[in-house]
Amino acid sequence: MGLIEPEGTMLRPQDVTRIIQIIRLPQDLGLNLIGASMVLDMAQEIAQLKSQIQVLRQQNQVKD
Repeated sequence: MGLIEPEGTMLRPQDVTRIIQIIRLPQDLGLNLIGASMVLDMAQEIAQLKSQIQVLRQQNQVKD
């Protein structure tokens, strides 16, 4: 996965947000660009996993 993955020649709003975060992480935490990208990728994956857990919990409540 690259630092950003625009579609065509246009940046999406989430791309702009990611660029800002990639700039800030090295400044705030002393990470290099690859480290910042990895942190953001992991944060996105954690958010997706939390969302999946929430869906599974809701499905489990319906069965009870």
